[in-house]
Amino acid sequence: MYIGDFKKLKGFATDLVSLRGLKSLYISQCPELEAFPEQALEGLNSLQHLTLQMCIKFSNLSEGLRHLSALGKLDA
Repeated sequence: MYIGDFKKLKGFATDLVSLRGLKSLYISQCPELEAFPEQALEGLNSLQHLTLQMCIKFSNLSEGLRHLSALGKLDA
């Protein structure tokens, strides 16, 4: 899944939980994005690759990482 070029996106709702089969998430050019709510990452246990690019305000992923049990690659 690609999410990009949302200049005013500040965060995600917990709706990401419903994407249980998602294997790759690429987020780019979202300069206002600050963090993922921990609850949003709980259902992403199939996620293998996460990329955050040009999200200059993003500051916190550490708490949610414990839910990403299949994550093999993180690019930030």
